[in-house]
Amino acid sequence: MNNRRHWLERHARPSAVIALTNVTTLSALSALARLRIDVPDPVSVIGFDDYPWMSARKTGLTAIRQPVADIAAAAWQRLRARMAGDEAPPQTIVLQTSLQVRDSVRDLSPGAAGERDALDAAPRTEEAAAAPKAIH
Repeated sequence: MNNRRHWLERHARPSAVIALTNVTTLSALSALARLRIDVPDPVSVIGFDDYPWMSARKTGLTAIRQPVADIAAAAWQRLRARMAGDEAPPQTIVLQTSLQVRDSVRDLSPGAAGERDALDAAPRTEEAAAAPKAIH
């Protein structure tokens, strides 16, 4: 087997991709485009951090948003405390993320069952049969 072949060419197609950085989001989209795999059907995509380009695409990307201002404020508060002599052990700070829903995730809700039934009735190729199902 040629080790230089792309991961998507060597494995069953995933039903979804969650990219955890801007760079991996772009890489995943590039790989899917190169193989002419559409988003969100058959592959849903969720990015991390909500960059302006994510909503400027033909199919806007669903993205997990980090509370950047809150992260900066918490880091600055901890840094100021350390500079003032605070020697307390490291703290765990939990902040809330949010989800910016756009069109890059296939709807698998019960309301979309008619669409899924039509897809399930269609003839399936070996490749499609081997692809894992999305679980939401």
